[in-house]
Amino acid sequence: MIFERAKESFELFVSARAESRTLRTQLRDLDDMMLWRHEGFRKIRESVARRVQNAFHVLLVMRNYGGRLEFNHKEGQLEVSVDPEGESYLSNYAQ
Repeated sequence: MIFERAKESFELFVSARAESRTLRTQLRDLDDMMLWRHEGFRKIRESVARRVQNAFHVLLVMRNYGGRLEFNHKEGQLEVSVDPEGESYLSNYAQ
């Protein structure tokens, strides 16, 4: 009876250890996936911001305006500057 309980306990231990290893592997894979997704979303956000800035600049130039867009992704803010005179912000846009 003692040997049977010891054998059962050992089998439970082996099973729990195997499950623990599997869970650790899955957790590590999920962490890697989240890092990969975060980097992908960052690249997409930068690409979209760049395209919006370019489109905004084209519209301003078509109207002979000056201006710029400044994205602050950390703060979730967008600063829009438009100068109907056209000259004062054109040099700032290139910076």
